[in-house]
Amino acid sequence: MAKKEKKSYETSMAELENLLNKVENEAIGIDELTEVVKSSVILIKDCKLQLQGIEKEVDKSLNDLTKE
Repeated sequence: MAKKEKKSYETSMAELENLLNKVENEAIGIDELTEVVKSSVILIKDCKLQLQGIEKEVDKSLNDLTKE
């Protein structure tokens, strides 16, 4: 199985915005809506993990700064 390439936060957010626009502006069937929701959940989880990682990096940097 090929390794999934990690998307940037900005790319994931842009995809989420596109999915939201699709739901808001198009009449989509329940099957397509189900797939959109599944894709959105994956993107949201990825964004959350990225933000948590960034928060840890910022906290570490700030802690390092105060130790000097």
